[in-house]
Parts: sequence; C-alpha cells; structure tokens
Amino acid sequence: MAIFYMDANIIGRSSGRSAVGASAYRRSEKMHSIAHAAYQRGEKIIAEGEYVVHDYSRKGGVVHSEILLPEGAPPEFMDAQALWNAVENKETYKNARLAREIVVALPIELSLQEQIEVLREYLMENFVSKGVGVDFSIHNNGDGNPHSHIMITTRFITSEGLGKKNRDLDRKSELLVWRKSWADVNNRMFERKGLEERIDHRSYKERGIDREPQVHMGHKATALERKGIKTEKGDHNRAVQKRNNEREKREKAEKESVTADGASNGVDETKRQLQSAKSVLIEEDLRLKRAEKTEKLSATPTPENDDESNAPKERLEVSKKLQTTRDNEKPLKDELIRTELWKLIEDQRIVRYKENLQKQEENRIARKNLKELERYFISEKASQHAEKLQATHAMRKEIKKTTQYLNDILESYSELDNDKTALSQELKALKREPSLDMRTKELDITLKTLEITATTKTMRLIELEYKKEKLLAQTRFNKQQLDKLLTTTRKPPINPHEKQRYEQNYRQLNTITEDNFQKILEILPQKEAQAIQYAKKMQEQQQINQILNALRERHVSADRELYARKREYFKSEEEIPRLSFRIERIEEQAESYEKLQRNAEQLQAKRRKTSLWAVKKKKELALKIEEALRNLRVAQHRFKIEYDVEPSESQAEIKRIHEEINAKKRNIELNTTKISKLSKIMDNTETEYQKHLLLIELRPDKAEIHKLIKSSKPPPKGIREKIFYDKAESRLNTITNETLPKILEKLTPEQAKRITEKREQAQTKEMEKIAKERVQNRTIERSR
Repeated sequence: MAIFYMDANIIGRSSGRSAVGASAYRRSEKMHSIAHAAYQRGEKIIAEGEYVVHDYSRKGGVVHSEILLPEGAPPEFMDAQALWNAVENKETYKNARLAREIVVALPIELSLQEQIEVLREYLMENFVSKGVGVDFSIHNNGDGNPHSHIMITTRFITSEGLGKKNRDLDRKSELLVWRKSWADVNNRMFERKGLEERIDHRSYKERGIDREPQVHMGHKATALERKGIKTEKGDHNRAVQKRNNEREKREKAEKESVTADGASNGVDETKRQLQSAKSVLIEEDLRLKRAEKTEKLSATPTPENDDESNAPKERLEVSKKLQTTRDNEKPLKDELIRTELWKLIEDQRIVRYKENLQKQEENRIARKNLKELERYFISEKASQHAEKLQATHAMRKEIKKTTQYLNDILESYSELDNDKTALSQELKALKREPSLDMRTKELDITLKTLEITATTKTMRLIELEYKKEKLLAQTRFNKQQLDKLLTTTRKPPINPHEKQRYEQNYRQLNTITEDNFQKILEILPQKEAQAIQYAKKMQEQQQINQILNALRERHVSADRELYARKREYFKSEEEIPRLSFRIERIEEQAESYEKLQRNAEQLQAKRRKTSLWAVKKKKELALKIEEALRNLRVAQHRFKIEYDVEPSESQAEIKRIHEEINAKKRNIELNTTKISKLSKIMDNTETEYQKHLLLIELRPDKAEIHKLIKSSKPPPKGIREKIFYDKAESRLNTITNETLPKILEKLTPEQAKRITEKREQAQTKEMEKIAKERVQNRTIERSR
C-alpha cells in the first residue's frame, strides 16, 4: 500500500556532518569524495585536504544513484566527488550549512524505472528549475521499504561553479509546497498506470479524519522491533493502533446499527433463526460429549446408547439448517451493503458535481472580469503612452531648436574670431610697412585697433549669450542629453588650423566661470535666475554625492582586497610550519623504513650464508625474516596511508614540499607589499573623503547634501558586504585629531581657517553643554 512519508533536514558542520560522506553512503560505490556524501552513496570517499577516508562501499541496497544539474552547470559536477568537494571547499565557516537533505518513501506499486521517473519529475520541477543541484539515491533492501535520499545544494550552480546562497528555499512555506508536489507527482503516476491508490500529504486533522497519528519509527527502532526487542516508539504506535481499531469498530457498529434500522424484517427473522440454530448446535455438542464419556465407562451397549447413536444424524441436520440460514443471510447482507455504498457514492458524485459547477461559474466570472480589467488597463496604458510620446516629441523639438540656436551662436563666434585674427595680422603687417606716410600709417593703425576692439566686445556679448542660453537649457532639459546633442550636431571646419581654433572657441564658450555666472544672473529675470541657481546647486550636490560614492566604493573595494590578502597571508604563515613538520615526519618515517629494510636484507643475507645442515638456525632465521618483512609491509602501508606516496618516493615528496614552502614564502612577500599599498590607498581615500565632508559643513545647503548622500547609498548585497560597508562608514565619517592636520594641508588657507573656527565653536558648545549637565546633576543630588 502506498504511503506518504517525507523528512527534510539540513546537513551542516555544526552537527559534525559532511556533505560528501552522505552522498557516498547513499550511492554504495567505490569513489573518492567527503563524509555525508559517502554515507548517502555507500561509497569510499577521501575528503580533499583532510586526509580522512569515508568508506561505505560495503553497504548494500543502493539500486540507483543520479545527479541532476541546471542548464549551463560545469560538466565536472556530474561526478559526486567533484560536486561535494566543491561544496566543502566553498563553505569556509565552521557552522556552514553544506546541503539540504530530503528522505521520501517510494510507492511499492511502482517499478524501479517508474520510481526514477517520479523522482526526476519531482526534483526538476521543485529544485533544479530554481538553479540548484540535486544528488539522489534509491535504497531498497527487499524489505518492502523502498525510499530515496536526496541531497540538494544550498547555493546556485552557474557556469562558473557554485554561486551565492539560494535563500528562497529556506522559507517554511516551501516545505509545504514540496510535500504537496510529492503527493501530486505520485498520484499522476498512479493515474497514468490506472491504479486506484492515492497518497495525501495532509494530516488526519486537515482531512477531517478522526484518527490518532503514529510517530515515525526510524531505522534503529525498526531494526530492534524486527529482532523481537520492544521499543518505546513501537509500544506507542501499537497503543495508537489499538485505539484506532477500537474507534473503527465503534464507527462500524454505529453504521451497522443505522443500516439495520432501515433493513427489512426478513433479515431480523433470519438472524433470530441463526441464533436459535446456534443454541441448538451447542446443546447437541454437550449431549454428544456426555454420550462419549458414557460409552467409555460401559463396555456393552444399552438402550440409552442406541438412542444416542442417532445424535450424529440430528447434528448433521442442524448443521445443514445453520448453513442454509447463513447462505440466505449473506445475499441480504451484501445487497444492503451495496445499496448503502451506492447511496454514498451517488451523494459524493452529486456534491462533486455541484462543486464543479460552482467552480466553473466562478472561473467564468473571474475570466470575464479579468478581460474587462485587461481592456481597461490596455486603453489606459495606450492613452498614457500617447501622451508621453506627444510630450517627448515636443521636448525633442524644443531641445533640437535650442541646440541649433547654440550652434549658430558658436558659428558666429568662430567667424568673429577669424575676423579678429585676420585684423590682428593686418595690423602687424601695417606696423612693419616702412613705405607709407607716417600720418596715413597712424590713421590706419588706429582704425584697425578700433575694429579689433569692437570685434572683441561683440565676441564677449555673444559668449555671454551662449552661456546664458545653455544655463537656461540645462534647467529645462537633461544636461547629458544636451551636451551629447551639442557635440554631435556641430560641424567643425576641415582646415586643421581653423579646426584647432574652432575647438578652442567651443571650450571657451562651454566654460562658465563664477564671474560669467554672476553677470548672467544680473541680466536674467528673477524667476529664471532662481531656476539657474537652483539647477547649479542641484548639480553641485550631485557632483559632491558622486565623488563621495566613488571614494566610498574605492575604500570598500580596497578593504575587501586587503581582507582577502591578509587571509591569504595568515594562511600561508600557518601552512609553512605544518609543511616543515611534515618534512620532518617524512624523513623520520623514511629513515625508520630504511632501517627495517636493511634489517630484512641482513637477515636474508645471513640465512643465505647459513649452512644447509643448520636446519634449526635456518628455521629461526626464516621466522625472523617473515616478521621483519611483515613489519616492513606494515610500515610501507602506514607510510602510504599517511603521506599518499611510497617510501621510495619520499625524497621527491620532500623536494615538492620544499618548493611549496618557497612558493608560500614568495606569496607572503607579495602579499606584504600589496597590503602596504592597499593600506596607503585606504588612508588617502579616508583623507579625501573627510576633506569633502568638512567642505560640506561650510555650505549653506549641507542638510540637503547629507540627505542626498544617505538616500543614494546602494543597499549591500549579503551580510559580508554589509560588514564591509558599515566598517567603511565608521572609518570615513570619523575625523580624529591626528587626521585633521593632514586634511587641513589640502585646503586653502581661508577654508582651513573657517573649518578650524567652526570646530572650535562646536567644541566650546559641547563643553558648555557638559558643564551645564554637571551643574544640573549636582543640583538634583543636593535636592535628594
């Protein structure tokens, strides 16, 4: 009979478990991996880097093992050893959660292939589709309890390997979804096979069944019960089963009594006849027993015995009558049961039919409402989109017009600049001309100078107009979009000399100094001047915010790299003594092995030199040689298990370890240099950040800037990132008396003076506040 059973738990280091050992136990193959995977797969697995062997290869009952991975996963993860060793290496915390384990009972009505199909469909639908890997094994010892052990990675699997943790699977609601999905998948398979069996993930209470649930026995308690040893769980389940049976009997009796009330009088009459026949049969049995006793006491037959000899015939008649009564009663009972069952079935069908009609009506109304909502939203979106397109089209026209006007101003400015250059050259040539009359020459020079002055004034006016129009355009349009259009729509001349002058003019017009800004504000009306001032203030705030965000990101990035370098540095420092100790151990073990080898060789040589007639001595030497060779084999085996090399390869292993130590030392030197550079970068970043913080305090809009900085901080991704960002915030926003002189050196004397005065005023206020609080405390103490 198919049953529903599911147990889910976490495989973690806090409970002393390993992901690879579980997989090996459940697969029951020979391979090299880690502890929990080994236990699950039933395999022999060595944990990489731990030199620990988990051997479950003799465990039987594992009939199938398989790994399911999402699309794009590395192909090497199809090997359980590679997958679970990667999991172990990825998790660095001592209490890390390595994998999620689920145990499900498999229906005995399904074949092995069908059980595999059910598991694949269930796992692909609920886990692999969500980006995690699954390793499952089917256990069947032939005891009628086929089940599957499923291990699920806690991290996403991408093309690059193991990614971040999948937190969606940690929700409690997911377990209810998994339980329901497991029941649905099995029931679909039963339906395809045409079986009537069904399983339900709900409890008795949720299904409205008046039954007391039993507890799960577990493999240990089940094994003890099979051996005839009673357990607490077994006693509890037996008591529960007894109470459930009594409850079923009571319900059955109540149902039969209800059925009997509506039955015909013929059934009652048959029951009475049956009861009377039973009483007659009992009386006849007693009479026959008495007659047998009398026959044993008397040797000769008596008239009484002759009368008794007719009893078997009477008993046979009574038996026939009883059987006839039973035969008459059974069809009546069967007919009543069928009638009651048919009524129940019909009632259930009517209820289901009504429910289906109600659901169909509700679905029809919901679909109708949904279509109306869709039409409404589509019309609303269409109108909004049309309005947005119209506004965008008008904005594009306006920005295109403004851009064209600014480019025309740029062309006029360039033409005037060319004219000014030509006039300057003519003036220089005129001054060098010796043949002209002095009076005429002075007059021409004066005229040329006046023309150059007039052109310069016109250029200044045009420059001011260009800058004014650009500032106004920036208040109405996006600054980046405007600059991009100005850059792409202008057409500089082909001549290289004129092109260079054109680029200089463009830079001149787009550079707005403080002097230009004040003149433009004087020219413009009050509303436009306020709009430009507001736009400039917002632009400055955005620039300050961008600078501070960039400095914060640089600090966090350097701190993250510094943390990784320090970990690598300390790891290398810790590994060097371990590797040196390993070299010493290998040398000692190799020397001991060589001594044992020389001893065996000496004994063998001594036995060869011994005379053939010294039989006793030869036997003694043979025993010693056998013991020496046994010790040699044991030493060789231990050496290989401990160091994973043969004793003859010890020198090569020592050389390899020396190279590894040298590599670690070079890594330490490299990390030391890198750590020093990163520390300097972090110090410079802190100084620059704190300099901008002090300059913000001098601005009148400092509250708005601080609010903008706070709102624009990106949320950290994960707990580790949050730690880095919190650490950066703490260091960047703390200005100490040691760092203040370094910051003041980078400021102008006026800014440094204002900041110093402001800090002194703040300190004075703080001291006054503290003194005031002390006086208040003393007053309170005196009053007490």
